[in-house]
Amino acid sequence: MQSTEVEYGENWGSQVTSIMDGKKAEDCIVCNRTGHVIPLLQPGSTYVPSKAEFPIRIFTVTSSTVPAPGRFSALSSTLPALQPALQPALQPAMHMEGEDAFGSRDMVSETVTDLTDRYVMQDKLGEGTYGTVYRARCKLTQGQVAIKRIRVMQEDDGVPAVALREISLLKELNHRHVVRLLDVYSSPSNLYLVFERMEMDLRVYLKRHGKMEGSTLRSALWQCVSGIEFCHSRRVIHRDLKPQNVLLEFRSRMRLVLADFGLARLYNVPLKVYTHDIVTLWYRPPEILLGQEQYGPSTDIWSLSCIFAEMATAHALFTGDSEIDTIFKIFRVLGTPDEEVWPGVNRLRDFKQTFPNWRNTDFAHVRAMAGQRFNSDAMDVLRRCLRYNSTERPSAKKMLALRYFTEDSNRSETRSVEGATDLS
Repeated sequence: MQSTEVEYGENWGSQVTSIMDGKKAEDCIVCNRTGHVIPLLQPGSTYVPSKAEFPIRIFTVTSSTVPAPGRFSALSSTLPALQPALQPALQPAMHMEGEDAFGSRDMVSETVTDLTDRYVMQDKLGEGTYGTVYRARCKLTQGQVAIKRIRVMQEDDGVPAVALREISLLKELNHRHVVRLLDVYSSPSNLYLVFERMEMDLRVYLKRHGKMEGSTLRSALWQCVSGIEFCHSRRVIHRDLKPQNVLLEFRSRMRLVLADFGLARLYNVPLKVYTHDIVTLWYRPPEILLGQEQYGPSTDIWSLSCIFAEMATAHALFTGDSEIDTIFKIFRVLGTPDEEVWPGVNRLRDFKQTFPNWRNTDFAHVRAMAGQRFNSDAMDVLRRCLRYNSTERPSAKKMLALRYFTEDSNRSETRSVEGATDLS
């Protein structure tokens, strides 16, 4: 008996009647929620389901029996390890010899057929240590997405741990200010992560438009803190917050999302010893720079506060070219710490009694560069969050309750820009 393999859209599994073995391509299904009759879509079909309908699509017909479908999210329907029966067959992509679907001639010319059926690859947006990001267009919605291609080196360790970590964490982090992972595809040589497409990152924005002020700055920080508070409430620390990992879009209003969760991880209490090689140098907290191995959510609070100062001035706060240079840049602003300011600092592995002795400037250069609209409430955020003793930094939840956000005039400005914070 021939069976139809199908793909489920995200969060729609509970709205459609089970598809039984032997259904033909011209058959229909019925949406449980609306009662609408919906055609099963063949590749190349011009039918576009309405928002009230279940967007289901046939991608292959096989002679094997496919188990009766259950309720699977978009992620579980495309990760072969989770649901191999629903994984589309791999076929050579139709490209020039030696090229893959992205036009890269250094890759094996094969990819997940459904990926190229659904998306039109456009141009490369950037390249990092673990992958290359491309702009693409969804053929069904005509909307833009970003696709990260991660090479799978079978002769080494297979799929990079950062990719598996990013997939597993983002699958659970459904929030307006956390980047959305829309789908995952795989081939023998590559892993493809499909994200919502944002217009630019925060670093590019500050270079083009300069510093943020007033309600724009307040709203931008509120959105970032809201996103990280959601992560921390699910016991996830980001561990690599920096302007390049904060993305923006400008549809009706400016929206910021936290992105690149490759270094993120779940944390437990009491805190354990974690890797020392986290957070880009300029945004790395002093306890990690000085060798502390136990850390938690306060790491993100330090990084986020450095980003806040950078948004207010359009200049990075601690621009060291090495670990020791960065720690000295911090000392020049906050003063050289002692046991009174930072209990236990003398016991840190890399702290030296011979370090130069600088006095606290109370962020004088930040106030000068940010201007008069960077008021006392904004300064209070920096003073509270950029503290040597990590236990004295407020949690993200407490940050949202600071006067900078909670004054009546501020609240009306910020909430009018924001609206709801959760996608669900």
